[in-house]
Amino acid sequence: MASNLKIGLFGLCALSLTVAACGDKEDDTGPVVDPGCENGIDETVPETGATDAYWRADVEFMLDDPDESSPSIVLTQGGTEVAGSSWVSEDLETVYFTPDSPLAPSTTYEATLTYCVGDATIDFTTNSLGEALEADILAHTYVIDLASARFVEPAGVGELIGEFVTMNVLVGVAAIDGSDLTMMGALSVDGGTDQDFCTPTFDLTADFSEAPFFVIAADSIELSVAGYTIPLQNFEVSGTFAADGSYFGGGVLAGMVDARDIVEMIDEVDTWEDACNLTTSFGAPCIACEDGVEACLSLRADQIVAEENPGQVLEIVTESGTHPDCVE
Repeated sequence: MASNLKIGLFGLCALSLTVAACGDKEDDTGPVVDPGCENGIDETVPETGATDAYWRADVEFMLDDPDESSPSIVLTQGGTEVAGSSWVSEDLETVYFTPDSPLAPSTTYEATLTYCVGDATIDFTTNSLGEALEADILAHTYVIDLASARFVEPAGVGELIGEFVTMNVLVGVAAIDGSDLTMMGALSVDGGTDQDFCTPTFDLTADFSEAPFFVIAADSIELSVAGYTIPLQNFEVSGTFAADGSYFGGGVLAGMVDARDIVEMIDEVDTWEDACNLTTSFGAPCIACEDGVEACLSLRADQIVAEENPGQVLEIVTESGTHPDCVE
């Protein structure tokens, strides 16, 4: 399924921690504790003491430097260990914990990182997302504010993408049929929340079997950036509706961009291979596309919040420039 989206978004802790003192290396058990290790923790997600953690997100500890001691995270709730898996990024600078099942809403947890320095523990509380949906969300329209999202991929340059986002994505719930949602998507005018009637709307179906959590998936969505049309392959958006239907949070947008589609947009390159070499220099190497050619970049944004825009009803636009309210 392909649709037309116009998003100008591609222009290619302070933290209080209790850290255990360095100890001696134990024989063949657990991560190595290096008495000379001076690595620090730059940031965590959630932050320590946070009260708005998302119930379906990973726990992350971001280190100042790579750590080769096989660091790991243990998550507990009320003294009981939470089932899940701990893993480390390829650059050895971020340690993750992925729960086997979603966390409980409005519940306090502790996460303990064991790394070359010793142990560091944070506590956080999940927000209310995940509580049963009580409101009728039919015909509600939500404004996805991508500019405030955290762009984590492409690695190394993802955080710069938000600076190029000038439009919001509008999503309206058109129908609810058991475990499926039928949704209409549109673009806002530049810098606002009103619908842009000059660009086509698009239809999407969301899996709502784990309500209030939903997942929208499509083979591709077409991004219109600076006059160029760019397919975003393996498009996916997910999130969780608040119990009162006033917003959805924890949103994640993901997909792949083919470097062969963006060569003309980048002044510094002449070929897609040059584009991949450029992104690799920023720590974001190209990966295999659907045709097997290593010419794609992974795009991922999380921490997306979409507030309801009360009273807004999206209008169907079948072709660019055909709506009577289109003002170029």
